[in-house]
Amino acid sequence: MLETKTDQSQPNLEIVIDKFIDLIQAMLNRTSNRRQLYKLILKSFEPNDSDQLIARVRELSYHTKGTLQLHWSFGDLYNAASLSENEKQIFFDRIKEIVSVKDDFLPKNGLRDWETLDNDEKTIVYNLLVEEQKHIARVYIDGEWDMYDLQSFLLKLGTIYGQFLELHILEHYRLTYDSPHLQVMIGNEYDLGDFSNLQILQMQYASPGYFDFLGIGKIFEQLIEIVNKIIHWKQEYNLAKLQRTKQQFDLVKEMKLDLDKLNLDVQTKRELEEKLNKTARGIFNWIKPEQIRKIGWRPEETNRND
Repeated sequence: MLETKTDQSQPNLEIVIDKFIDLIQAMLNRTSNRRQLYKLILKSFEPNDSDQLIARVRELSYHTKGTLQLHWSFGDLYNAASLSENEKQIFFDRIKEIVSVKDDFLPKNGLRDWETLDNDEKTIVYNLLVEEQKHIARVYIDGEWDMYDLQSFLLKLGTIYGQFLELHILEHYRLTYDSPHLQVMIGNEYDLGDFSNLQILQMQYASPGYFDFLGIGKIFEQLIEIVNKIIHWKQEYNLAKLQRTKQQFDLVKEMKLDLDKLNLDVQTKRELEEKLNKTARGIFNWIKPEQIRKIGWRPEETNRND
């Protein structure tokens, strides 16, 4: 065990070390060339001094999306700790040991950038997604529609499905979450637009009517449960209770996601939670029970095993 300060008003040395590791992981998760950045981080250790190390990593953070503010926040924590010279040396040695001991600093069984996969691995993931895209969900509609309603419905459904697809890949294929645009992760050879652009298999415009969409069953399962729940709320609750429900609607819990199991760095997890909260509000505002009655499986579809 490290001998650290017992004064509770000052940050614990172990916390300072953990926060700096989080910062480096966030930088590596946001670079387009992880191996090159990793080499530059290791080079930062050449001056044998923790203050110089922090200054050099700060310079690197200017070129790494989303981590500059995180670095300034860490700087405040580091300064508030008022580490002694002995503690600064412990900090420097521990960080160097943790970062240098691993080839690429990330666990072998942890998240990986798409660019770090070889072509065979990319093909496997792509083909698995193709195999999953075999299920048909039916959206039951009613009421009066105009051109704007139809355009908005298709756009919003596609957008929400695309965001759920991103989470599906993150959760099941262990790719690093580092961009709101999955095409960045996939690259030019494989385009996820093939999967996020839902195919309309059949439509019947009437009152009532329906749309049949082809897609990935696991994502449809999430949509069916969440959208139907919101429709029920909007049909049954009075306005005051509905507003409270909207404020309490937590997409992470509704989707039964355990973000801690994804091994995300602190900054990425925070950004993902904010994005999911925004998505949740969008879904809640979008659903009109007088137009969208429910979502379910197409009646003749019986095999939904992914």
